[in-house]
Amino acid sequence: MFKYIFLLIGLLFLTAPANADTVPPQDLADEGGQFIEIDGHSIYYIMAGSADAPTIILLHGFGGSTFTWRDNMPALLDAGYRVLAYDRPPFGLSEKSRDVPLSADAQAGQLRGLMDALDIPAATLVGHSAGAGVMSYFAVEHPARVDALVFVAGAVAIGDDAPQVEADDDELANAGAGGGGLFDLIGNIDFDNPQASRLVSMFLTPERFFNILASAYHPSFDVTDDIVDGYTRVLSVDNWEEGLIAIFAERQTPQALDARALITVAESVPVAIIWGAEDSWIPLSAGEALLSRIPSAQFIAYEGVGHMPMEENVTDFNRDLLDFLSATYGG
Repeated sequence: MFKYIFLLIGLLFLTAPANADTVPPQDLADEGGQFIEIDGHSIYYIMAGSADAPTIILLHGFGGSTFTWRDNMPALLDAGYRVLAYDRPPFGLSEKSRDVPLSADAQAGQLRGLMDALDIPAATLVGHSAGAGVMSYFAVEHPARVDALVFVAGAVAIGDDAPQVEADDDELANAGAGGGGLFDLIGNIDFDNPQASRLVSMFLTPERFFNILASAYHPSFDVTDDIVDGYTRVLSVDNWEEGLIAIFAERQTPQALDARALITVAESVPVAIIWGAEDSWIPLSAGEALLSRIPSAQFIAYEGVGHMPMEENVTDFNRDLLDFLSATYGG
């Protein structure tokens, strides 16, 4: 039904002007931010620190970007680590095209390609929410390149009742709930409709977009204007609508994770599981289920914190992450 609704709206707005307020991603790059081509597609990243130091790779979740880790990268650099954060396509400033493969296997391949291009043989992977899903696929496919794993409110289910999962599914479902049904509409759009991108830009305003993401924070957290600006920057990038459509189009062909293989990898490297006790997107019980399958993992839960512990409780998160890394690398 929704497909027909969007088709009718598309006909009504056939002559509406395209969004003229967007710019090339290069115009929005941060100081030190760079673009690299991996398998023919542009990926935006920030990397700093000595090449001789252990490398920590940060993978953001749905709607995130390098901005997600703004309060964590300096602490890691000050502690002597090399740090890499990148925008998982099509988020942030990375390429936004329906041609970018977004399957779990493809995203793991993008991470592998990025590590190869930047001469990173192995690293500790810190994955937040859906980023932890991508991290998990990578760990299964390239276990020798994993020093340690840190699941931050990870969208990964490996309990007996859910032996296989899709990388982004849990987080996208909760993002849809936070959007008051808006994502349900976009999820049912006719992707072949030539007006699809224009329709998305009409309905997904910056205010609506951030209201979806803001539902991830605990109600007590102060969402500042700078945070709003940081997360809505993506809506100023050329073709952002195509990127969003590509995410939902990919959900039509889900790919399952080999959960048993992930457990095998997790048993061979240090693992930390970090959660917000009041996470409304991926509940604490999911983290506890993860711990039950990886009992050797270090488990940390913060009271009064939602789905974004690295932002909501910066001091404790940085301290606990650095303590874990110190034990991992013998620092």
